[in-house]
Amino acid sequence: MSDHLEAAGAALEALDVAALVDLYVEGFVFEDVAAGEIISTRAGLSGYFEALFAMPDVALTDVEFFQCGDRGAGTWKWSG
Repeated sequence: MSDHLEAAGAALEALDVAALVDLYVEGFVFEDVAAGEIISTRAGLSGYFEALFAMPDVALTDVEFFQCGDRGAGTWKWSG
């Protein structure tokens, strides 16, 4: 799983929507706690990241993904 999480971090830092969304398995749940948004479809997730990455001067730094049992989680700093 660590290779998968490293790929997620690299895709996020590169602002690569397609690479990032391709890493999610069927039945995923993505939660943006700050926005109060829960996404469970690839189309929804693509739209979420496309909108986020389209903001002027957007950058994601201090990206960290980690394993929690059979699940992965991540944190990052967003600016834009």
